[in-house]
Amino acid sequence: ALGLRALSLMKDANFAFYIVIATLVMIPFTIYWSYCSVFLQDKGFEFITITMNWGQFAEMFFMLLIPIALAKIGLKWAMLAGLAALLVRYVAFWCGGVFDMQWLYFIAILVHGIIFGFFFVGGQIYVDKKAPKEIRAQAQGFMFLITFGIGLLAGNFLNGALITKYSTETIVDGVKEISYNWDPIWMITTIFSTVLLVAFFVFFRDKLDQPGTEAVSEAVKEISEEEIV
Repeated sequence: ALGLRALSLMKDANFAFYIVIATLVMIPFTIYWSYCSVFLQDKGFEFITITMNWGQFAEMFFMLLIPIALAKIGLKWAMLAGLAALLVRYVAFWCGGVFDMQWLYFIAILVHGIIFGFFFVGGQIYVDKKAPKEIRAQAQGFMFLITFGIGLLAGNFLNGALITKYSTETIVDGVKEISYNWDPIWMITTIFSTVLLVAFFVFFRDKLDQPGTEAVSEAVKEISEEEIV
């Protein structure tokens, strides 16, 4: 019964819109998880794990800022900041290839904490404020299932198809080699991220009180434990 009550939150237009956007965000979000190492290797980076770990180090710093940011600017603007960082990531990847500026790839990596923290922690706070106290756990589980379950699966499938479309396999001395055309891949991801940012800014109209710093800190702790990156 509590699970059905959590599902009934979808009757609220703003809540349903947030769930749809959060699910769609997973499509560009997961291409970083699944293929950034492939991209960096293709671009000649040698210390790929160390390079990507810069994003994790930056994330620890940004997570400290989340309670202050959410309390000061509110949920919508915090989540918009996360979506803006998502757009910055793929603009950096795209322009880094188009203009041969590999230093832009580091910007794309460093904004990881803003994307994850501001959008998804903000989203968790939003769900907590929308759901009655007795079904908050079920509502959080529902959000996590839809986003990191269905959204993640759809993202991996669609991103795999996108990369396959812009890659070519050749056999050289009996060894299969794959060449990638990353510029259109990042261009498409940039366009999609732009659409998500604009749609959220225009159509998300829920007006909620700013969350208290203590509540935000608790959400940061919980979502950090759930993070699978």
